[in-house]
Amino acid sequence: MKGKSVLEVIIVFALMSLLTWWLNAQLQPLGFEARRWLGGFIFIALSLIIMALTRRPWREYGLTLKDWRLSFDIGMTGYVARLVPMGVLLAVILLGETYRSWLGGAILFVAEAIGIWVLLNMLKRQDAKDPSGAVRQSRAKNNVILLGGLLLLPIVLSIVTGSAPLLVTSTVL
Repeated sequence: MKGKSVLEVIIVFALMSLLTWWLNAQLQPLGFEARRWLGGFIFIALSLIIMALTRRPWREYGLTLKDWRLSFDIGMTGYVARLVPMGVLLAVILLGETYRSWLGGAILFVAEAIGIWVLLNMLKRQDAKDPSGAVRQSRAKNNVILLGGLLLLPIVLSIVTGSAPLLVTSTVL
């Protein structure tokens, strides 16, 4: 059963990669924003069509509202753990290095490994304290506020600095 699932993922990945290559060639005359929005729409629509054609339950693809508060909290925990490598990336850039150099890439590799370790420890610690996930489910309001603030931050900064607010808003959306 696992082999069939892995094969399905490989086939879908290969087809999506080919479709991406073909779409990039076809949509080249359009502007960057139009390509991004149209390409994103096509991939989402295609995925939903394939999911509907397979007639599998949508929850098998992770599309369910059951225990959404718990899933949302786990996702936000992962987002917080991503701050470790992102902070290191900022430091690498401020030091005049780039992620494409050997040194910058090595530093970011270590930061990513540390970020994954932090994430796994955060999840393990939370599960050990609250195996039912009741505490996580109660944090939904705080997580919605945190996510809203994180999404609004680049928009507000682009408005304040006057640096392409429409492009930034489009990117956030």
